[in-house]
Amino acid sequence: MTDEMLRVFLGRVIRQRRRALDLTIAELGDKSGIHFTQVGDIERGRRSFRLATLFAIAHALDLTATQVIERVEIAALIAGQENEDEQ
Repeated sequence: MTDEMLRVFLGRVIRQRRRALDLTIAELGDKSGIHFTQVGDIERGRRSFRLATLFAIAHALDLTATQVIERVEIAALIAGQENEDEQ
């Protein structure tokens, strides 16, 4: 699994949780202290970021950083299984 793929999965996890909480990107940015453009780039998997940013976003989403990473790992495992099934 490449860094780029993991960033995409992480972005999807963040976007899904944000939408489940009915937050806009701007609202998540305000809650986390992260500029909304950076939040958008993270959700699209276009930006690497510091661990402190992960903690800030996770807490703004009412999750721990561990819970976010667990969700990324599950998404990556599912994607890996789907790729194996296609072959």
